[in-house]
Amino acid sequence: LADRAPGAHDIPWKHLVEEFCTAVLEAERTGAPIVRVGALPPEPNAGFLVDPLLPVGKTTIIFAAGGTGKSYLAVLVSAAVQSGTNVLGWKVRRTNVLYLDWETDAYEVDRRLKRVGKGIGLDDIAIDYRACAGPIDEMAEALSGYIADHGIGLVIVDSAGMASGGGRDNG
Repeated sequence: LADRAPGAHDIPWKHLVEEFCTAVLEAERTGAPIVRVGALPPEPNAGFLVDPLLPVGKTTIIFAAGGTGKSYLAVLVSAAVQSGTNVLGWKVRRTNVLYLDWETDAYEVDRRLKRVGKGIGLDDIAIDYRACAGPIDEMAEALSGYIADHGIGLVIVDSAGMASGGGRDNG
């Protein structure tokens, strides 16, 4: 650290890093504060990315048997949100999209995105894509940096079971 901060050789880096790590561990062990529920004010409504399908800041899981079109729906939602195009009578808020894929590959998602785009009048639609193999928690740090750096407002995880390390039968 002293080498990375020229002129800061007199800062007690070892002590500061140890103090920081101790504080992080203590916060982790302490956990979230206990709150009394039952009389909380109404939760502020942040609205929807896709109304009424995707509330802002909330996790949405689409669950159905394999082969029923969940991935095509995810691609449709991705195209709509990336472009800000209302679809299926749903009002859409525009933001950048990252599609994390444990099931197919970039070429298949590209084909689907082009088909869906053409169907909703978008000839030139593109989203960020990553083919994934291992559990999502192993890539969380790198993904969080990418999400922050690229203004990603919607992350599609296809499929949750495989992303959690549970395999194809669990997602």
